[in-house]
This record gives sequence, structure tokens and C-alpha cells, in this order.
Amino acid sequence: MNGGDPAPLRGLVEHHRADLPGGKPARIRLHVVTAGPEDGPPVVLLHGFPEAWFAWQHQIPVLAGAGFRVLAPDMRGYNLSDKPEGIDKYRIEHLTGDVAALIHWAGAQRAVVVGHDWG
Repeated sequence: MNGGDPAPLRGLVEHHRADLPGGKPARIRLHVVTAGPEDGPPVVLLHGFPEAWFAWQHQIPVLAGAGFRVLAPDMRGYNLSDKPEGIDKYRIEHLTGDVAALIHWAGAQRAVVVGHDWG
């Protein structure tokens, strides 16, 4: 996001570049924003079209304040994440694979997953 974090998130979130297994090609790099205690139960917030991680700017501080470890990625093809070429790289198996790999990247085996505007 250009111009910095939205006001409700200043000083609360951390930005990461997560290198994840991505099938073929072998890897994908997602921009991920995290907040909350590292040992908190993870919750993954998946934005809709045509948004990015900051669509969750009002929910992130509430969830982090409740003790959750929040992971809000820019999904493949959006904002600061990799943009693989070819429509076949955006099939549901790739998108769900990215989410599973992100959960493992965060050191967890499971997470609550929240999404909106997926059709």
C-alpha cells in the first residue's frame, strides 16, 4: 500500500514477504501483514476483489486486541504480492494452497480463515 498503513493500524502491524511453495512455478512470494501475539491462535483474513490486505483495517486491531495472531495477505495477483502469468495460476487449488502454506509459514497447523467477496 502506498502512503503507509491506515491510521487504525499505525504501529500495530508488521509487513512481511512470505516465500511459499507455489506448485509450478515452485514458489510464490506473498506480502503479508501480521498483528497480535505470536503465540495467539491464528486467524487468516482473505480480502475480496479488487481489494488487498488493508480491506481488513478495522477488524485487524479488534482481533489482535482479543489475542489472535492476525495474518492478512495480499493474495496472489494483488497489491504487493507476486502476480503469476496465466489464468491457470489462479485456480482455486493454487489459492487454497497459498493459504495452507501461509498457515505453515506462520508456524501453525491450523487457523480460522475468514474471507469475503469470493463470488
